[in-house]
Amino acid sequence: MNTEMGAFQVGGLPAGSVGVGRRVTLLIRPTGAKVAVNSNLSNLVRGVVEDVLFQGDKFRIGLRSKPGIALQFYLAEPLTPGQSVILAVEPGSVVCLE
Repeated sequence: MNTEMGAFQVGGLPAGSVGVGRRVTLLIRPTGAKVAVNSNLSNLVRGVVEDVLFQGDKFRIGLRSKPGIALQFYLAEPLTPGQSVILAVEPGSVVCLE
């Protein structure tokens, strides 16, 4: 699916099941992301880290995406506020709510 943040593969959604040009809502689960190694993939979220909070065995990362959407993710490693980052999101962590 093409979004203002880029192309996303949606887990469990058969190809062609949503009509071309149809407006839908995607939910990105905050636990299904990691720092991207390859920036040529789909399911990438680009943005700037706004805040970081340690929560037991993980870090909650507040991210402002390139189109200005505020998102939160839980990562194993800390990032630095102000850092530009690309996160890769697993297709199973992207849900179409239609």
